Amino acid sequence: MKNPLLKTNTPTPQQQANPEKNGFEMMKTMKQTPAPLSNEQKQQLDNEAATTSKEKEFTITAGDFYFTPNKINVNKGDTVTFTITNKSGIHNLTLNEFHVRTPILLPEQPFKVTFTADKAGTYEYYSSAPRQKELGMTGTLIVQ
Repeated sequence: MKNPLLKTNTPTPQQQANPEKNGFEMMKTMKQTPAPLSNEQKQQLDNEAATTSKEKEFTITAGDFYFTPNKINVNKGDTVTFTITNKSGIHNLTLNEFHVRTPILLPEQPFKVTFTADKAGTYEYYSSAPRQKELGMTGTLIVQ
């Protein structure tokens, strides 16, 4: 006798065609649209190239599998401050080369981290929360 209280999930046609793919594999194929740059973020990015200031501040938005902005340029020797705001999900920000790792960020609770960009190069920042980096939650810091 079939139990009327139990519901079964019917696989989608995509799941039927690819039964070996688990939920994580399916998520990797989903296109994530980053949040658009805010006016403040646009101004910060415009100012980064125009200023010789040694102090640079950037507001970063973290969302489901994205950082906005996802590319930031600074000069070697700059003191860099990131203010990170999580819009949804479970995220943090990690930048290994400069020993930056925020705690897990609560939604809509900005978190500031400051470091000195003391070596030139191209560096990846990412969320080290489970599976975030693999799903594309990365950005690039370029130190010139």
